[in-house]
Amino acid sequence: ACAGPALVREGGVDIESGRTAWLSLSDRHGNPATGQREPASWSPSGQDVVEQMLVGLGWRITGACEGPETRSLVVTSRDAEGVKFVVTAHK
Repeated sequence: ACAGPALVREGGVDIESGRTAWLSLSDRHGNPATGQREPASWSPSGQDVVEQMLVGLGWRITGACEGPETRSLVVTSRDAEGVKFVVTAHK
């Protein structure tokens, strides 16, 4: 059984109740990665994909290389047999 409030009502999901429950989490736990933000103002552009992998997924940087014009990071999951990504960006 779900310990949280019932967010599904007859006819579909109660989005407003879900949003209210989501926002109330920051009152109790805070948001150390990004600070509290209004979900409607979030933009997918300008996000740091490596930070999202580290903070959101708990992955690690396991390698790095700096070239004259680019920087590359190897980002891996905790599982030794798990995923491994090389992320390269211009400096």
